[in-house]
Amino acid sequence: MSNSPRERALAAIAALPSFAPVPALEFTVGNRLAIIGDPDVAFGWGERVQQACAVIVLATAHHHRLAALRAAHPDALVLPVDRAAIEGHAGAYRVLWECGDEQGEIACDLILDLQATPHWSGFELPVGYFAPGSDPLDQALAVLALVQLIGEWEKPRYVRFSSALCAHERNRIGGCSRCLEVCDTQAIRPSGDHVAIDPYWCQGCGDCVGVCPTGAVRFQYPRPADWSTALSAALDAWSDETPCTLLCYDERWRGALAQWEAEGGELPDHFLPLPIWRTTIFNEEWLLYALLRGVAQIVLVSAAEMEKPALLRAAAIVQTVFEALGDPYAAERVSIVCETTPEALTKRFSAPLSPYVSPGRFRFRLQTEKNDSMRLIRDALAKLAAERQVDAPVLLPSGSSWGAVAVTDRCTLCFACTGVCPTQALQAGGGIPKLQFTEARCVQCGLCANTCPEQAIELTPRWNPSQEANQAVILRQSEPAYCAECGAVLGPRSVLDKMVATLQSHPLFGQPDRQLLLRLCADCRVKAQFRETDPVRIWEL
Repeated sequence: MSNSPRERALAAIAALPSFAPVPALEFTVGNRLAIIGDPDVAFGWGERVQQACAVIVLATAHHHRLAALRAAHPDALVLPVDRAAIEGHAGAYRVLWECGDEQGEIACDLILDLQATPHWSGFELPVGYFAPGSDPLDQALAVLALVQLIGEWEKPRYVRFSSALCAHERNRIGGCSRCLEVCDTQAIRPSGDHVAIDPYWCQGCGDCVGVCPTGAVRFQYPRPADWSTALSAALDAWSDETPCTLLCYDERWRGALAQWEAEGGELPDHFLPLPIWRTTIFNEEWLLYALLRGVAQIVLVSAAEMEKPALLRAAAIVQTVFEALGDPYAAERVSIVCETTPEALTKRFSAPLSPYVSPGRFRFRLQTEKNDSMRLIRDALAKLAAERQVDAPVLLPSGSSWGAVAVTDRCTLCFACTGVCPTQALQAGGGIPKLQFTEARCVQCGLCANTCPEQAIELTPRWNPSQEANQAVILRQSEPAYCAECGAVLGPRSVLDKMVATLQSHPLFGQPDRQLLLRLCADCRVKAQFRETDPVRIWEL
């Protein structure tokens, strides 16, 4: 039996039963290759791949030379184009082209875009579309890569999306757009009240998972429950006085670590290496879980500087929470490093921290839905806060998915906010005109504030450690107004009184008997109109 805590932990992970397979996406990619750009360059690469591909050249320049090129390459399809638009994905691309008054469409499996200004740029390009620019070496590498895509193959469905939880939009009023802002592949696009994720374009960067406040986007490679199961097994087997520093990195850094270890390098004894597909999937949910489970410190290796903002925001939230709990090492619990070497990393983190939470105290796992996981995390944090007599709300950094809602005196209890809240944090009071709020459910998406016609709602990112966060509190209420005849509830008395006072100066409502119509329900108002000898007519209003 291994004596090293790390060896025992890794052995425990290896002994776990296989997790359920991740759903796969099937690609069938034929050999139809569309090359867009200068015809001389396009034909040059077309000749090199003609044994493997059926080449279609869309010439964007030198149209006068096409006759000679067609004669020299009788088997190639050549089309002069002024403009080209591209749709679809690998194995099912469509190129919509225009040339003068002519236009048409071609279907292809792969695209090599050699234009000086490619159709797509500025983001991580979809699989099967290559825009290598003018450098011959980059063009050669792109050609080698595209030929290897021909055939039938699969890739994981990296994320699971629940449109019912998405807080993007309601009734054409914008709410949360965090995933749209961070998606590097443009796989996420607006689609009415929610977003839509194109699984063929998604390349599993995980940024959307890290910023989604409601859990509408959940990662599947790995699933949160599977990852927490592996971490729990490792920590149970660790069972040593040596603190555990969790080291997470993706395959882009794995090669550097393997080479360093092959050359004699060795991680410190307190390091538990746990590779993952992308470190960007870590948000406050995953970070807090690991620390509550007994991890002393989390070190995330980010392969690119551009991936750090979301991670830094999550780390700042964790730091603020642990500072409020009185942790002297709160600022060091989560460390995010970028473009580092294994040797530099081990020197920087050679001294282990003591864990803030005793290993094994909290033994829950991450759940399928984020709301369920966060409820368990909040409960654990509330226990720690109660032990340390921390009960006052703690302000969190901007962008946090925890927080409170407050309403000003401008609120008329129209309840527009309750109709758009994706988590039911805001609810109407049934038969009594009152607005209730449950803080533990709020994700700070902003839909309520953007929907409010009176601009009476204010959001405050914070962590409330008290039990009040789990209880519905009344933000605003009013005495109900009842129908003067049948007694049915009409709505808030304050709103009805204001409406009557406003309409008193109107000629049709100057008399008391006419004002009485305003204090009747819809059914009683119709009956009253039929009893009148001179009823109010709609065209007189």
